[in-house]
Amino acid sequence: MPVENTTPNRNYPLPFKENELQDDVARLIGAITGIDLDIANILVSLALKSENGHGHVVSDITGLAAACQRRSKSRPLGGAKVVHFALQAGNVGRA
Repeated sequence: MPVENTTPNRNYPLPFKENELQDDVARLIGAITGIDLDIANILVSLALKSENGHGHVVSDITGLAAACQRRSKSRPLGGAKVVHFALQAGNVGRA
């Protein structure tokens, strides 16, 4: 009888040193399948979140790009700096 060892957050099955290899292979297949499903659900949720919340591009919001640039220069270690780089790369608003 294999030891039922699982992860603390999502209860994915984990191998256990005293389990038979054939038991742990099946457990790992179950864990990977569960992880794959969870990641697929997260990706779908993220894709829909942007579509549901934003129907515009950054350039449609008057003054947003300039405000982000000013903030990133005044607080270079703040989160706005990340937005500033994303704006330069043209990635914001397209997710």
